[in-house]
Amino acid sequence: MKNKLAFSAAFVASLMALGTAAHAQTGPRQDLDRDGIQNRYDRDRDGDGIVNARDPHPNVRDVRRVARVDRFGPNGDLDRDGIPNRRDNDRDGDGFANKSDPQPNVFNRTRIVRGHDMDGDGIADRSDRDRDGDRVVNARDQFPNDPRRS
Repeated sequence: MKNKLAFSAAFVASLMALGTAAHAQTGPRQDLDRDGIQNRYDRDRDGDGIVNARDPHPNVRDVRRVARVDRFGPNGDLDRDGIPNRRDNDRDGDGFANKSDPQPNVFNRTRIVRGHDMDGDGIADRSDRDRDGDRVVNARDQFPNDPRRS
C-alpha cells in the first residue's frame, strides 16, 4: 500500500511540475516558440506559421497545417537565396556554377579537381593560366612549373 501511495504522489508531483513548466512557456512574458520574441509581442507565438488571430490553438504548434517546402525540388530553393532551383545558376550557393560543379546539390567550397593542381587553386594545371601560382601567366613565365622563379 505504501508503494502505491508513494507512486501516486510521485506521479502527481511530476504532473504538477510538467504543468508548471508548460504554463511558464505560455505566459505573456515567456517565449513559447523560442524565437526571441515574447509571447505578448509575437504574432505567431507557437511558431507553426499560422498567425495567432487565425490560429484555433495559438499555444499549440500545429505542424500539419504548415506548408512544407521541398528544398530539392524544381520549385524549391536549396541555397535559400530567393531564386528557385530551376532558374538558379548556382543552386547550392557554393560559388561554382551548376554546369561546372561536379556536385551541384552539395555545398562544397573546395572544388573537386580532376587532374594535377600544382598551386592548389582548384583549377587543374591543364586549364590553369598560372599553374605554379606565382601570379605570372604561363605564356610569359620562363619557369611555369616553379613558383619561386618567373
